[in-house]
Amino acid sequence: MEMKTFCAVVENGSFIKASEALSLSKTATSRYISDLEARLNVQLLFRSTRRISLTESGEIFYSKCRRLLFEIHEAESEAVSNSAEHNSKIRINAPVSLGMKYLAKTWGLFYKKNPDITLDVILSNRLPDLDDNDFDLAIRIGCPPKSTYSTIKLFTTHLVLCASPDYLNQRGIPGTPRELTSHDTISSSYWLTGNEWVFNGIKGSLPVTINPWIQSNNSDTCVSLALGGHGVIWQPEFMVASEISRGELIQLLPEYSNIDIGVYALLPKKRHTSENTKTLLDFLTEDLKNTATA
Repeated sequence: MEMKTFCAVVENGSFIKASEALSLSKTATSRYISDLEARLNVQLLFRSTRRISLTESGEIFYSKCRRLLFEIHEAESEAVSNSAEHNSKIRINAPVSLGMKYLAKTWGLFYKKNPDITLDVILSNRLPDLDDNDFDLAIRIGCPPKSTYSTIKLFTTHLVLCASPDYLNQRGIPGTPRELTSHDTISSSYWLTGNEWVFNGIKGSLPVTINPWIQSNNSDTCVSLALGGHGVIWQPEFMVASEISRGELIQLLPEYSNIDIGVYALLPKKRHTSENTKTLLDFLTEDLKNTATA
């Protein structure tokens, strides 16, 4: 308590303000400082009626006290966090389509290996403030924007261009990405590039500005419309792999359109990452790397 009181006096600039900050009486605050100086046999503070200042020894002692108190606080916080690990939940935010079509099976596999860890999965296409909403992590498709979050790449998938056989029989098969401007297109509104689809051409990047007749923030909606013959979609491979394998959708321009795209975990920097969350991240990185299409 002596070190904490000493730091409070220095930081508040007076015994009275320090005693208020610590909920102590002024007498107790003064006694702690006097006892500390007596025990060390060193004067730490210059006292006057107007101000309090540090002696040379006081400056050295204050610097070390602050570091020690910070380390004690960190140790206590981690101990409290670890003591609650067994019963704590991991709150996860993920996009709707990714969560339903790809991640759902992953949670079950994780539970089999970690039955003592509880998951709370919230599906939303809007990225929330992880600190304000008490999320432990969020999962997002595509390169995350610069933010206050730490990012970990979980796996890489591809963006695949495709349409239904019925649509292609009626409208023809595009021979180059630029021909998409004359096709009906169905766009995902959450793409960072908006309605500019960027392909890999022989000479490098090939951006094409499309004019979608509809856009949606839900990939399942886009895929359903494409299956109904309503246009061309550009979606992550895990969203359309089964439909392509069954012949319900036809992949277009594979020499251009297999664009790599990362799937990331976002973590709040302001909060301690629990051991349970680290366990989940290790599992996701390994499991999704093995099951994702490279």
